[in-house]
Amino acid sequence: MAAQQLAQRVLLIGWDAADWKIISPLVDAGQMPALSALIDGGTMGEIATLNPPLSPILWTSIATGKRAFKHGIRGFVEPIDAAPGVRAVSSTSRSCKAIWNILHQAGHTPHAVGFFASHPAEPIRGVCISNQFAESPPKNPTDPWPLPVEAVHPASKADAFGALRVHPSEIGDDVLREFIPRLDEVDRTRDDRPAKLAAALAKAATLQAATTTILENEPWDFVATYFDAIDVISHHFMPFHPPRMPHIDERDFELYQHVITGIYKFHDLMLARLVELAGPDASIIVLSDHGFHSDHLRPVADPAAHHASDPSADAAMDAAWHRPLGVLFMHGPHVRKDDRIFGATLLDIAPTILTMFGLPVGQDMDGNVLVPAFDTLIEIERIESWDAVEGDAGMHPPGKREQPFDQAAVMQHLVDLGYLEALDQDAKKNADAAIREGNFNLAISYMEAGKLNDACRLLEPLHDAHPDEPRYATPLARCLHYLGQPQRASDIIERLVARHPDLPDAALLLAAVRFNLGRQEEAIELLTHAAARNPNDARVHHMLGGAMLSMQKWKEAEACYQKAIALNEADHESLNGLSFALLKLGRFEEAAEAALRAVGIQHFFPVAHMHLGMALTNLKEFRRALGPLELAVSMQPNLLDAHRYLATIHRELMNWDLAKKHRIAAEELMKHLPPQNR
Repeated sequence: MAAQQLAQRVLLIGWDAADWKIISPLVDAGQMPALSALIDGGTMGEIATLNPPLSPILWTSIATGKRAFKHGIRGFVEPIDAAPGVRAVSSTSRSCKAIWNILHQAGHTPHAVGFFASHPAEPIRGVCISNQFAESPPKNPTDPWPLPVEAVHPASKADAFGALRVHPSEIGDDVLREFIPRLDEVDRTRDDRPAKLAAALAKAATLQAATTTILENEPWDFVATYFDAIDVISHHFMPFHPPRMPHIDERDFELYQHVITGIYKFHDLMLARLVELAGPDASIIVLSDHGFHSDHLRPVADPAAHHASDPSADAAMDAAWHRPLGVLFMHGPHVRKDDRIFGATLLDIAPTILTMFGLPVGQDMDGNVLVPAFDTLIEIERIESWDAVEGDAGMHPPGKREQPFDQAAVMQHLVDLGYLEALDQDAKKNADAAIREGNFNLAISYMEAGKLNDACRLLEPLHDAHPDEPRYATPLARCLHYLGQPQRASDIIERLVARHPDLPDAALLLAAVRFNLGRQEEAIELLTHAAARNPNDARVHHMLGGAMLSMQKWKEAEACYQKAIALNEADHESLNGLSFALLKLGRFEEAAEAALRAVGIQHFFPVAHMHLGMALTNLKEFRRALGPLELAVSMQPNLLDAHRYLATIHRELMNWDLAKKHRIAAEELMKHLPPQNR
């Protein structure tokens, strides 16, 4: 066991799609007082999402500390084993223990409310309420609203919790006017947006009621609760958030411009009650799985639109609206006060919670403990895998099959949000589509983890079956490019560009493979045309910056990277490129600042840590430079320049043995470089 248990109780609150760009001005204006109190007394920061950015995958990664190819959840739906067809993704498909299973096994009393992929509810020591608990209310409020079988564990509490559910009809006009002040001007026979708002608020109120009931009446030391209302409402109302975009109808803007700020303030009210019930000794963690664009980066598209004939359009819509950085707040005993944390990812939450409870972290977990969030020295213990620990973990037995529930209503809800294409009448087609999407999502997860051969294994059959589908061709070509097969990558992209000449991704990748084939002028011409067609695409400017770096045009590279960062302030790759260009220009303070911003967004970024150390060395801040340079070589031991700089610093500090060690390491790495690069 770890030396110290940092928390006696932990309350984990998920706010899907919550974003700093909305929260910060509301906090500054005093309109989110509960969250403001957490910020003042705790630690906050941004948290990086994962790819693919689909909620069932992301929230399962939060709960397990593992990527999709380890935890087994591949998307919103999955094929049914017994017969052709699909169902909403289920807890029985998760292939590893969630944090509540581990805590159950360790003798704690965990509760889980509403998390994605949690149906049927698992038999943990506490209460488990599945993500189907609040779904499918009848249109007529007087009609029966049966609780799905196994939506609540233990079953003896199902009726009591079922009675807490709030029907959308209970969200009266007085409540809706808090979000839509001019509600009376809306013709609700033609405009269903107030009804969608009411449905989202009712579900949030239902989950809040379930969570507060647990906190008030059940013994607990861990509660995880999840609210999707910010995400759902953003999908419907973010186009109307100020400032008005040119394509948005002025009347719609006037009617719905207050909804987004309203839902954040609503969540703050719920948060205040949860924090009150948790008590002053509880540790509170609030986070989102990603952000949601709310400014000039909003696409000129309806985020709630769906495309029955083109599932790739749905994926593109999600990618366009979702920001890669979510929010993270931590508060409680041993959490740093009024501080910031940098470089957090969704994968870090489960390992951090285990450490807070004094439990070992699984070596098979992909995340890290958020050590900088705490004000005390932490001893992190390791275990090979919690999944190898035998005994009762509050999980379903192997081979369990769930009871049927109203899948049609659940599926239609996903279609309405644009997460899912409209289902076909042919059940086998739906099952095939679910398998195809699951394999694609798994491939993207492999890619993000650097497992490119595994990604290719899944992408190649998808591309073979659908050679003109950009979603499959583009990542496959990218994998082949990085695996040293530029000609194969080029062939795939050449065909794709011929069929889709205005596709930005294909043009960018074609430019990359042209560079790899030594055809620099063609690559720059492609990128220049892409920038003219898509001037607000940060990726184009990022790649142009890379082209300028390769040609040692440092000023031009700086300008390109600055454009990319202006369009996407979370572009850690462009920040790192900017840092290198500034190093070459001798502007070391600015280089250090850019590198620091890059590692603040993406902590596991060895080259950026190296650039930070190089900039600090040139500023003669030798002791400060040691940290990032040593971290860089611990992450990536073959960084030649990092060893060179470490040798220089240790000579300056008269650490002769360490200077010799890094000089020898640099010399060994030099032997493997071609003569022109030495």
